[in-house]
Amino acid sequence: MSEPEADVSIEEIIAALQGLEAKWDSRVIEASLAIEKLRVADPNRTFYRGMAEGYKAALKDLRALLHEPAETSVAGDTGEIYAAVNRDRALAIVEQAGLSISDLHAHNDNTFSAIFPPLQVLSFDERIAKLMAVAEVAILDTGRLPNSSKTYIDFAFKSPPG
Repeated sequence: MSEPEADVSIEEIIAALQGLEAKWDSRVIEASLAIEKLRVADPNRTFYRGMAEGYKAALKDLRALLHEPAETSVAGDTGEIYAAVNRDRALAIVEQAGLSISDLHAHNDNTFSAIFPPLQVLSFDERIAKLMAVAEVAILDTGRLPNSSKTYIDFAFKSPPG
């Protein structure tokens, strides 16, 4: 005789999917960093590029499943509500601010991580000031990526950019 199935709530399923989303997002970053470390002629670059693209495609489908299109805001880890802004719009805002980034990661709680190439002439404060000059943003964290000389700024939009 088989045992009865345990009841799983919708919240538990969503939490598991969000955990999977975070895991795949970190794997995209890991594969992208691996690509940067390899020489151009190295055949492993193709492998890691394929891995990154595969995870990006899976993430796109997973995010479409997790996030309702009518959703206008999501509470961040601190409970603060951030405006829903898509990655392309956020990238346009960063470019409007005159910031040079190597990558922009969109997270499921409407936050973003801007990754800066090494050897930037602007300080964190100058980058933050430029970003805040073009949009109402909350700065969540700054620092350096492990095993890299790249810096990052985590931010979110307090209100939809105009």
